[in-house]
Amino acid sequence: MGSQGPNQNNRCHVHVWEYDLTTEADAFVAQIQLWDAAGNEMLAMTDEEAIDGDSGHTWDCALQQGIRLTSNAGKDTVMFQTNVDVFDSTADELDFWCNTGDWATVTSDEKERQMDCYFHCPWLYANGTAYPAADTLHNP
Repeated sequence: MGSQGPNQNNRCHVHVWEYDLTTEADAFVAQIQLWDAAGNEMLAMTDEEAIDGDSGHTWDCALQQGIRLTSNAGKDTVMFQTNVDVFDSTADELDFWCNTGDWATVTSDEKERQMDCYFHCPWLYANGTAYPAADTLHNP
């Protein structure tokens, strides 16, 4: 399913820059940029935030509960949570999928990779208003 590509109807798009800082306590950090289903920017490129641990990091945006990323270093994946949807960077389904790049060495202490992930969100972001409540997400 992931071969459907970007800019699909009813799909939001998040671009992720993930960094593995092997000498840091919070070894995995990320920056993200987010667009709605119409290609409108919902979140400009963010600062780097640690995504390690059980809670990862949640970025505030037009989605009711923001978007949370959590590193799962043991499986070499990133977990995404948006309102009621949860998926990881290996997703290849109808409602969510990711194209995840390979790790590239930046320095002896840092690697990076990028990924583009798409998830179900048929509502357009308009005039700064939030998306519908989580209980209406799958009832467009």
